[in-house]
Amino acid sequence: MRYAESLNLECSHCHSNCQFVKSSDVHLCKADGRDHVTFVCTHCRGQIVIRFTHNDYRNTPDELVDYSPIAFTWKPKTNLKLIIDGDVRKDFLEAIGCFNNGFYNATMVMARRAMHREMIKRGLDKVHPNNLYDQIENSGISDNLRRLLQKVKNFGNSGAHPDFCLYDSDGGLLQNEEEFAGLSLNFLDKYFSDEYETESMIQSAPLSQKEIEEKNAETSK
Repeated sequence: MRYAESLNLECSHCHSNCQFVKSSDVHLCKADGRDHVTFVCTHCRGQIVIRFTHNDYRNTPDELVDYSPIAFTWKPKTNLKLIIDGDVRKDFLEAIGCFNNGFYNATMVMARRAMHREMIKRGLDKVHPNNLYDQIENSGISDNLRRLLQKVKNFGNSGAHPDFCLYDSDGGLLQNEEEFAGLSLNFLDKYFSDEYETESMIQSAPLSQKEIEEKNAETSK
C-alpha cells in the first residue's frame, strides 16, 4: 500500500481537525472492492474506518475514498468545539477515551479533572484554594448544574480513592464503576451543553435595537 501511516482529517467523534494514525492491517473488502484500514484519532482515541481505492500504477498513491466512525459506547452530545479552553476540552476527551476503552476509574478521575479545570478557568481557585467543593458551590451556575458537578466530584473521588464509597438512598453500598463512569460523563456533558451551547445560541441570535445600543455603549467605554 502506498498511503501514509498517518492522516490529517476531521474526527467524526470529537469534530477536531487532527492527526490519525494507522491501527490495523489492510483488508480488501470483496463487497465493494476497496481496501479498508482502521485509523485512530490522536485527540480523542476515536476509531474510524477509511476506504481506499488501490492504484496499480507504480509510484501512484492510493486514493482515499471516504471514512466513517466505528461506533463508540459513549460520545458527547455537546459540540466540543464550543469548549473554548483547550485544557478543559483535552481532559474531557481523555475521560471519554478512558470510558470507551473500559478504564472506568480513570474515566471518573479525568472527568473530575476536567471539571476542576473549569473551576480554575473561572478563577474560583483563587477565591477558594484547595477546596473544590466550595469552588463549585460559589461558581454562580444554576442549582441543578451545581448539584451535577458535585456528583462528578464524588465520582472522581470514588475513582481515585478505594476507601471513598457511594451508597443508594437506603444506605446500601454501590459498586458499579461502569455506571458511575457513564454518569460522570453524562453529567459533565450536560454542564458543557448548558454553559457553552446555550451561550453560542444566544450570541448567534438577532439583536434588537436596544441590544445594539447597549452593545455599542459597552464597546465605547
